[in-house]
Amino acid sequence: MFRCIGLVLLLLGIIPASTFAQDDDLQTYTWLAGGIAFDYPADWVARDDLYSFSAVSIGTSLDAIDATTPPAGEIMMQVSALYSTQPASLERLTLDEFTPSILLSTFQQLGTNAIETVEYGGQSVATLTVHTPDLTILLLSTNYHDQALTLSFAAGAPDVLEQFRDTIFKVATSIRPAEIPSYHHEVTPVHTPATGEYSGVAWIFQGDL
Repeated sequence: MFRCIGLVLLLLGIIPASTFAQDDDLQTYTWLAGGIAFDYPADWVARDDLYSFSAVSIGTSLDAIDATTPPAGEIMMQVSALYSTQPASLERLTLDEFTPSILLSTFQQLGTNAIETVEYGGQSVATLTVHTPDLTILLLSTNYHDQALTLSFAAGAPDVLEQFRDTIFKVATSIRPAEIPSYHHEVTPVHTPATGEYSGVAWIFQGDL
């Protein structure tokens, strides 16, 4: 949890920005290091910022993601790994329950706005808006099947965040556990040791990478 507090605090001083396409042409980004997948506009770029922010940054270009001040009409987003709500995790956090609102309450020290819960696409989304002199940050969290919490945020000028609100919520509500790929390989040998005859398959390996 605390790494994300540091992430947002850092971004309040230096925050990338980019343009968010307003359309339904989405593609899926699978982040194996973070164990998640999510959908985002097909004309955006995505970058694994695991070692910088423990998140994935998305935007219209790498230059936009790296910008320190959001250009007019542009925004950016970052998506973090899931936060477990299982009993073992609650015990470590010394919490009786762990909800999207509780997760976002960690960031309320950054602003005075109240946490609001809105419905989008059949999901409840907890939101918290943080205002700074140069930009507005919208944090979003959902409860994934009572198993884990998602966390993402968008940053840009207030009017731009409102303009792209629907797309921001599409990304936020699409965050889910990643499907681990399975590796299947077959090798045709010269002969099989048992019979000395040719065989179609000598070795098969199938498992999770």
